Amino acid sequence: MSDGNGLQIELVNRRSAVPMTAEEWNALVSANETNTVFQTFEWFDAWWKAFGAGSELYLLVVREAGTIIGFVALMQARSIFGWRELKFVGSGNADYQDFVLPREKPRAIAAICEFLRARWTRWDR
Repeated sequence: MSDGNGLQIELVNRRSAVPMTAEEWNALVSANETNTVFQTFEWFDAWWKAFGAGSELYLLVVREAGTIIGFVALMQARSIFGWRELKFVGSGNADYQDFVLPREKPRAIAAICEFLRARWTRWDR
């Protein structure tokens, strides 16, 4: 989906379809204003392998002119009350989670919010 300002949001639902290498992922994390172990590819990959069963990956990749400029690692999971919740990968097990958007952050967040708003019926919370 394009935001009309040159940014595209790509939804990735499978770990095997992540369009970045560990090095590319971590380069974005290193350039981000928040740069913690909880945003690294190694942490994401280990967490997903250990705890991702029963959740659906909802990785949003932000591109500008075809180049990946950031991402947010989200997942959809069921709460104990049965609600479909959209939350950060690692919620409950990480000290810090954030959008990884080292450049064009305001535009990228606006594009991500529009993308999510257009799909709001897919979750309850």
